[in-house]
Amino acid sequence: VTLDRKLTFENTLRSAPLPTHEAKATLGHLLAVKNRLDEADDHLREALAGDPEPAEANATLGIVRMHQKRFAEARQLLEKAVAR
Repeated sequence: VTLDRKLTFENTLRSAPLPTHEAKATLGHLLAVKNRLDEADDHLREALAGDPEPAEANATLGIVRMHQKRFAEARQLLEKAVAR
């Protein structure tokens, strides 16, 4: 491949610590997508113990609860996610 212009990149990267509850929520979501529901459940509950408000964690745990046929809990979690 021949490019018309030289590619340029930033030569500095910035990082910031990720709170544990956010890391747990992300891992829980990835596990849920891979249908590893028991593991996802554990991580999502830990995430919500650290911060019970994030819409993403509530929504993902709600979906996990639907797969587990725990519909009343799923509804509560999904309603909370939508409210956020």
